[in-house]
Amino acid sequence: MKRLGLILAALLCILQGGRAAGAYQMRSFIGYDTSDGLPNNWIKKVIQDKAGYIWVATNEGLCRFDGNGFHVPSFISSSKDINRDINDLYVDDDNILWISTDEALLYVNLETYESSTIRTGVRAASMAKDKHGNLWCILDNVVVRYSADHTWKEYPDFKGRMLCATPSGQIWATSREGALLYYEPSDDLFRQTPICQPPADESGFSTLSCLDERTLLLTTRNNHVFVLDTATGRGEEIFDSRRDADGALILSVTRFSADEYLIATDNGLYSVADGKKSDRLSFEVPGGRPVYNLRCLFKDNEDRVWIGTFFDGLCCSYLSSVVPFTRNPSCFRGTLAGEVVRSMCEDKLGNVWAATENGTVEKICPDGSVVSYTSSDGFPVNANFQAICTHESLIYIGSYGMGVYVFDPDKEKILKHYDVGGNRCAKMLCGKDGTVFVGTSDGLYRKRPGMEDFEKVESVGAGFVHALCFDARGNVWVGFYRGGLMRLRPLNDEVLAVSAHTMENPLGSLKITDIMESADGKIWATTEGDGLFILSEDAKGDFEFTSLKKEDGLPSDIACSVAEDSYGNIWLTTIGGVVMIKDDLNIIRMPEFRKGLSQFRYGAALKTRSGKVFFGTTHGAFCFDPESVRRACHRLEIADAYRANRDGDYPLNVEGPITLSYADASLTIRLTNHKSNLGEICQFEYSLSSKNNRRNASLVTKDNSITYANLEAGTYVFTAKVIGDADPAQCVTRLITVKPPFYASAGAKAIYGFFAAAIMVLLIMYFHHKYKMRTAREAEILEMEKQREVYESKLSFFTNISHEIRTPLTLIKIPVEKMMANHSFPTESEEDMMIVKTNTDRLLSMVNQFLDLRKYEGWSRDLHFSEVDFVELLKETCKEFSCIADGVGVVFSYSLPDQPVLANCSRSSAGKILGNLFMNAVKYCSKNVNVSLTVEKDTLSVVVDSDGALIPAFEREKIFEPFYQSMTRTSNVSSTKGSGIGLALSKSLAAMQGGDVVLDISRTDCNSFVFTLPFERKEDKEQPEELSHAAGHTIDGEDDSSDRFSVLVVEDDRELNKLLVKELSTEYHVLHSYNGREAVKILQSATIGLVVSDVIMPEMDGCALCDFIKNNVEFSHIPVVLITAATGSDIQLSSLQSGADYYLPKPFSMDVLKASIFNILKNREIINRRFASKPFNMETAASGTRDEEFMTKLNSIVMDNLSDPQFSVFDLADQMSVSRSTLFRKIKANTGQNVNEYIKICRLKKATELLASNRYMIKEISYMVGFSSSSYFAKEFKNQFGISPSSITSVTDN
Repeated sequence: MKRLGLILAALLCILQGGRAAGAYQMRSFIGYDTSDGLPNNWIKKVIQDKAGYIWVATNEGLCRFDGNGFHVPSFISSSKDINRDINDLYVDDDNILWISTDEALLYVNLETYESSTIRTGVRAASMAKDKHGNLWCILDNVVVRYSADHTWKEYPDFKGRMLCATPSGQIWATSREGALLYYEPSDDLFRQTPICQPPADESGFSTLSCLDERTLLLTTRNNHVFVLDTATGRGEEIFDSRRDADGALILSVTRFSADEYLIATDNGLYSVADGKKSDRLSFEVPGGRPVYNLRCLFKDNEDRVWIGTFFDGLCCSYLSSVVPFTRNPSCFRGTLAGEVVRSMCEDKLGNVWAATENGTVEKICPDGSVVSYTSSDGFPVNANFQAICTHESLIYIGSYGMGVYVFDPDKEKILKHYDVGGNRCAKMLCGKDGTVFVGTSDGLYRKRPGMEDFEKVESVGAGFVHALCFDARGNVWVGFYRGGLMRLRPLNDEVLAVSAHTMENPLGSLKITDIMESADGKIWATTEGDGLFILSEDAKGDFEFTSLKKEDGLPSDIACSVAEDSYGNIWLTTIGGVVMIKDDLNIIRMPEFRKGLSQFRYGAALKTRSGKVFFGTTHGAFCFDPESVRRACHRLEIADAYRANRDGDYPLNVEGPITLSYADASLTIRLTNHKSNLGEICQFEYSLSSKNNRRNASLVTKDNSITYANLEAGTYVFTAKVIGDADPAQCVTRLITVKPPFYASAGAKAIYGFFAAAIMVLLIMYFHHKYKMRTAREAEILEMEKQREVYESKLSFFTNISHEIRTPLTLIKIPVEKMMANHSFPTESEEDMMIVKTNTDRLLSMVNQFLDLRKYEGWSRDLHFSEVDFVELLKETCKEFSCIADGVGVVFSYSLPDQPVLANCSRSSAGKILGNLFMNAVKYCSKNVNVSLTVEKDTLSVVVDSDGALIPAFEREKIFEPFYQSMTRTSNVSSTKGSGIGLALSKSLAAMQGGDVVLDISRTDCNSFVFTLPFERKEDKEQPEELSHAAGHTIDGEDDSSDRFSVLVVEDDRELNKLLVKELSTEYHVLHSYNGREAVKILQSATIGLVVSDVIMPEMDGCALCDFIKNNVEFSHIPVVLITAATGSDIQLSSLQSGADYYLPKPFSMDVLKASIFNILKNREIINRRFASKPFNMETAASGTRDEEFMTKLNSIVMDNLSDPQFSVFDLADQMSVSRSTLFRKIKANTGQNVNEYIKICRLKKATELLASNRYMIKEISYMVGFSSSSYFAKEFKNQFGISPSSITSVTDN
């Protein structure tokens, strides 16, 4: 951080008889080093460009001053040539910065930030430009001209040392031999100046600069300084180092004003004014160290003098608007004998009198001179003067501890001394009538004209009077230290205590440090710790209070003193600095007043009749002209801006709006106030607001630069200002535009608009077409609905009739079968009985087809798949229909493979399909029906060919529609027509097994129906459904509307197998196999409820099958009944040990087998019913170790997740490590419940335990077991167990 090396002293103070401006305009000083951004502390050259920026060449590169510090712009830092050892800088009229280094000559366009190197490999030195725009430079000691047409011309007649150009462009040069030369355009050569030669003892000139068109400023190699008039040839020596500077080496000279020159040497800085040399002017750099080894001088457009040193950085000396008066002995004027200025007043002659706490009284004269009065003039030793005022020609001085002294300045002696109260005086006030008021630590005292001594103003009280002032009506305002504010009417000593409450403290408790009345009648009171108070009195005498504090912009809440200037501005000192307050209460910080160098004193403020303002500090006093200080505050500006991208920083033009591309929307902005002498570190407030309010970012920082990264496309308003400064000049605004990307540009939007319009047109066309299609579809649907209604009416009618016909058919079928089984009919009636039985079976088959079609239409049919030998099935079916064909004179033939053809299908459904196809072929053929079976890669095809009339083309699709009956064909079997559902049912049953029934239209010689079926059926896709707690949600397999209970018969004896299937089919859905291995395949593909198996079988016997079932978690719930012809207890024991639920030896009664199956299922039903209805019963129908372990694990998982509403069937199946279908079958077999019902019952049983513990309320328990509401819980509990939850404590499980 920059340390300000400000010396408020008389730097370059004017000798007596010097310039009048020196009386109140003294030099101030700021030092800079590498901590302020300088690349190096060795300064080689300083120059100013056309925009006012200061450029500094150091031993390690180039930098620029931004008013607060030094910065190396990116277009400078990126150039290797620029950052070499720089010898000279030059700025031409086009604001092009020319740079000469030890290895190159180059330039930078400061308007466009473009740079170019025009010569390399040479040592470039001094530069100048003539009126034609030609650049003159010394390259390798040779003067060279670089023309505007980029041509070079060398002048090798002498070794050049330095160049300069007059305002008209005349080129002058000095040679290394010491000669002075000028360029003659007519001869295109340099001529040596004959009219001005150095004195005989001089060896030639070294440095050269042009002061005006005819005057040169020269230094000699022997350290003399001359001013040469080129028109007359007359030279004047103004400085001799041997005589004036102890032989110091002169390195740089500059003219500060018409009659004042500054000379930089290796022994310090010297000034020559009006031909008179000053003493060496000492100053300090950061760190407090004095500097003498100077390198260069430069005076800028603001009259600042930049002093470059060899190793100590850069110093800036400027004319300050603030004139200090201190104890600095190096100043011929403005030197005080005392240091801590506590109070000031002005006499009628314009002299300013100051009382110091060091016991001195100082008189500051209008010309700036100071007269000090100390103990040698009669004042007491070690006095502490706190107050001072004047009336007529007398000065009244109040001390803290020694009373009041009256001093006569004309006689320069003390006339009288007064003891006032406890003699601890703090403030004094003199009225126009000569009345003197003294504020002391024990109250207010007064001495009217004619009184011999001071009297106490009793009405004021005994507080510590710390501030006093008169208002326009002659009232005295009294400010107390911890006593508030009071107004005194001197005529009658009437006192008005001003009371009010601020935001934090009552006014009566404040510590008043100073009081002042402004021209508009307002009272301004400064406080210690509570800022500034402003009092306004209305016509009724009521006061309105306004306060200003640090949060309002003051540098500190400790306000010291206040004064009003001639322009109505209020000047306020605080321990944090000085501010100017305008009439609208805008606060402007004043950079001219340095922060932290000295402490302002309470009440030490004075405005003189000439308009100047004085402030007292702990290190003297200073005065200033408010108007000159106000003019010194220059406008805040943007120094530069950079666009950041992958290739580095790219400078931007900051004179107008800033435009960025979307791809490079990162921006750095740097502020400057390069024309002001910023001595304190200001805080800046940055804001970036978007016009569409998408972004409004604000930041307060001490850094004078800010970076915005990745700005969105849009227009922004950038604003920067100095915190606490409401002056518009200290605020800068720029418009920043970030161009949108191509996809958001105006052209892209036009394309989008075109496509949007096209899409809109297409949508209109689409919706219009869709409307027409929907209208046509609705008409079609309406027609289909009508047909559907007719179809449903027919189907319902035939279904109802079928249900009514089944009972009479049963009554016919049973006696007929019984009579045929017992042969209880005459022999001659056997054929008739066969006809009755056959037609009864046919009629029953037709009725069953109607019912099957109804089941299919309701999607409720559950086909049971097994491995079927299609050759065997076809043989059996063909044999049955051969008899029918023979009866009607039809030749029924078939061609089948010799080897079995196995297909995974529903045997009963395949039989129905074949029966329908065969029956239709027999009914509508002429003479022949032929059946063939072909086998392809993964399908089999049954082809049924029949001769006769070909089916017309218009009927080829309709014959597969339900209830459609051909109008062109005549049946061979009977005169009555069929039902019209056979082919429709066959096609539907084939589709349900992945096959199809079609009419082969390619055959023209016969009607050929083809029944295709895949060998392997496709597994039904499970529909994933989340486990739901609501009633009615199920998973696959949980539909209780399936067919009858499934029993698997496993018997290797085919006759017994067939008998068992026939007997059990009356009550159960029966599947069969001939050995244990086939049975395992059926178990894996179909849902089996019970297994009846022989023990002794090939491939896998019954015991092995039972062991497989009971030890496989997927099938362990299936009851097994074993039957065998083997006898002996060992066979029976091994059968039971394998896990069989029942053992039945051969021969056995069919009734016993049926009863055994019934009892097994009945017992399971009783256990399941008990599980569902008893709240404390957890017994299930699980039998065997596998099932018990399964149910135990299942119950544990369900209990662990009762309160998890996200727990689903998927989670349960995953944790059980089984499929969902297996999970359903296991739970259904062991509990009689589906998954949801089982989980609900587990919740309710868990709730029963919690209720019985009497530890929780019913509402708590309902949530603990996963119910969303207690009312729903109570309802389900009642429905499940028949009792309410509240009565559960009295219910026990029997």
